[in-house]
Formats: sequence, structure tokens, C-alpha cells
Amino acid sequence: MEIGQRLKELRKQKKMTLKEVGDYLSLTGVAVSCYEKETRKPSPEVIEKLADLYEVTVDDLYGRQNESSNMRKILNSHTLHWDGEPLREDEINVIRQLLELRVKDKQDSRKNLSNHHIG
Repeated sequence: MEIGQRLKELRKQKKMTLKEVGDYLSLTGVAVSCYEKETRKPSPEVIEKLADLYEVTVDDLYGRQNESSNMRKILNSHTLHWDGEPLREDEINVIRQLLELRVKDKQDSRKNLSNHHIG
């Protein structure tokens, strides 16, 4: 999948408009549309911001994701084992919740850091 298609797919998954993504990036919706249509190439800084917004890695944006390293997909597989012992669904849910909290904390820290540098 090309990056433009991937960007559009991720935006739709987040139920965001071009304008909303543009606002997040401090750009116009037209610029975001150009990225999705691949008539304009996003800067490395914009790519990083998009990866943060869509909660994916930069590699995932470019389609270079290693399936075995995507924790969300691993946790959704329902066939996890620890030292040979299968994990129950409630145990997997606890792990999933901890990881989601960690990611949210990390994103909040980045936002606070950005706001601190701007202000």
C-alpha cells in the first residue's frame, strides 16, 4: 500500500476530516489531501506528527511494519502464552489496558513538551 492510501485509511479509522488533521498539523485540509493523493510529499516532521496522531510507527505509515512487532495485533490474536501457559482473556485485557495507558501517557508527555516549547 502506498503512503497516501495508508494516510487516508488511518484518517478514516480515526473518523477525522481533512480539516481536523490539517488543524492538528497546523496545515490546511488541502495540504493533507495532497499527501493522501501523493501530489505532495510530507516533511519528516509531518510524518512523525501523523504517526503520533494515528498511533502507529513511521514504518507502519510506509508499509514497512513487521507484523510480529505490532503489539495490538498480537494482543488481539487471543492465542497468547507465557512460558508455555496460555493466557486467559481477562489476563490479556489487563496487559492491553496497561499498554494503552502507557501509550497515552507517552503521547500526553509529548504534547506537554511541545506546548512548553511553544509557550
